[in-house]
Amino acid sequence: MINTTTLQGPYVFISYPRSEVVFVKRLVEDLRAHGFQAWLDKTNIDPGSPDWEAAIRDAVRNAYAILLIASPRVTKSLYIKGELNLAKRYHPNHIYPIWMDGTEWSDCVPLDFINTQYIDMRGESYAPGLDTLVHVLRKESARSSLNTATPQA
Repeated sequence: MINTTTLQGPYVFISYPRSEVVFVKRLVEDLRAHGFQAWLDKTNIDPGSPDWEAAIRDAVRNAYAILLIASPRVTKSLYIKGELNLAKRYHPNHIYPIWMDGTEWSDCVPLDFINTQYIDMRGESYAPGLDTLVHVLRKESARSSLNTATPQA
């Protein structure tokens, strides 16, 4: 099991409803197969950690990209809304909605994401959506590497 101490180097933070854990596990495995690391609360916070909120805050702050797993259950989650508020503060242009379930996009995301471009990974769109996501994350990873390698004035 991965915990917060085993992630080496850049990673993406995945914000998801617990009910979508099967999809998320598949996505994480596919991202790993393409060389990406993903941070999940379920696997990156050690059981019994007293300050899991601080761990989530740090994980969002230090990620180079945020993936929002969008489904009808997202709009009911206060935790996801909190994670997205942090993500908008630290990474306003690096939040990528992944549409994994539902028939109406507007029913699957918080109101401020309705007009955001998304990657459709529902059903048979999963494989082409994964290809798109991998392409986007490669660009993000390169951008992140440049930003950390370039001294700030």
